[in-house]
Amino acid sequence: MEIAAYAASGTGASFYVDLQGNLTEQTGRHGRMFGGLHVRLRGYTAIRGWEDCFAVRPPRRDCLAVLRTLEARLHPFGTGLPFVCLTTVYLLYLDESGSHVGSPAFILAGMAVHEQDAWHFQRRLSGLVERSLPAGSAAADFELHAAEIKNPVKIVRGKKVKSVWAKIPVADRFKVIGSTYRSIAGYKCQDATRPCALFGAVIDGSYKDREERAYEEVLHKFDEMLTRQAHVSGVHERGMVIHDKRIIESDVQTWTQAWREVAGRIGKLNHIADVPLFADSRASRLIQAADFVSWGLYRYYGPAQDDRWIKPLWKRFDADGGVMRGLIHVVPGFRHGACSCPPCASRAEAA
Repeated sequence: MEIAAYAASGTGASFYVDLQGNLTEQTGRHGRMFGGLHVRLRGYTAIRGWEDCFAVRPPRRDCLAVLRTLEARLHPFGTGLPFVCLTTVYLLYLDESGSHVGSPAFILAGMAVHEQDAWHFQRRLSGLVERSLPAGSAAADFELHAAEIKNPVKIVRGKKVKSVWAKIPVADRFKVIGSTYRSIAGYKCQDATRPCALFGAVIDGSYKDREERAYEEVLHKFDEMLTRQAHVSGVHERGMVIHDKRIIESDVQTWTQAWREVAGRIGKLNHIADVPLFADSRASRLIQAADFVSWGLYRYYGPAQDDRWIKPLWKRFDADGGVMRGLIHVVPGFRHGACSCPPCASRAEAA
């Protein structure tokens, strides 16, 4: 988290905060200058005077109120408040389904969480796995990968091998799947004004550019949520995208960089801080949560046409004005009412 506050003192005085959180005045050489405060916090480290604002657990104070109090101290004449910038980050974790040959659709989906929720939600998912395993099992070895838990076989160097989940009885494996979906659907964010939201794009397999189209749709929907929240709160938060490793990483990064600089088919990305980062899903429970979102969508839109997994998640997709904004289903004729799935129906009702 990074916080910056700048004050036009008008007296040549500038101020800084030391490591103990004390304000100290410095005299400048010029008759008028800008004083400044710049505080960088690592994780949830707090300094005196800011403990409540950055506390990991409630009660929490309004950080903007803390900053306004600080502004008053920085401005000696009280002739106006200095400019304050509070920068925090939303993290969008993504995974995909349906990338294999012959898939009826390509699906990119995942979950956006505010930075203050990342640790809490990861811990919740890790606890879920630990409680589901026999005593003495190493939870880190059990990746929350929905398809692998359902059918404990995975592909390693082109060959099918037994998954570590094969050690767990089938009934218990299905309990893990159900519990994970309930955790995603029911997680309560640390700050209600910064909600967690799901995003996704389901692109019909007939589109040759389905992968690029999916990334463009999802990143813009994430960007639109950040823009909408900025209009309400006045705080322009940035977004970072974290994706499971895959072979088209350079393509995705090239597309994103272009959309950040020049408006693409949909528009320009304004709140995405950098190109997507790619990480091994085994190291992140939140990437694993994204896998559950994309797999649930594939079970619904794919050959199985099974809605039992995605059904509790419909309400979690980003929405505004009663319209599901966070998920789009792109099929030929989708703009003309060719489909009645939840996101298509939501748009049709609002039209």
